[in-house]
Amino acid sequence: MSQSTHSYIGRDPECNCIVAATVDNPDHPKRVAREVAKFIRQGLTVERVEHEIVRQHFGCEHREAKRLAKKTAQAAVEITL
Repeated sequence: MSQSTHSYIGRDPECNCIVAATVDNPDHPKRVAREVAKFIRQGLTVERVEHEIVRQHFGCEHREAKRLAKKTAQAAVEITL
C-alpha cells in the first residue's frame, strides 16, 4: 500500500474555492481518474495539491450563499402562487 501526500481538487471557476477533492492514491488510479473526470465534466478547475491545502481550504461560502438565495427565491414564488 502506497502512502499518498497529494489530492486532486476541483475549484469553482467563479470564486476559486475548493468544492471537490479526491486523494491521489496510486493503488487506485482508475478511481482517481474517474473522480478527476467528473470534476472536469462539472466545469471545475483541477489541480494537484498537498493534503494540507484541502484540509485548510475546502468549502465555499459563495456556493452556499447562492444555494440559500435560490431556495429563498423558490419559496417566494411558491408563496405568491
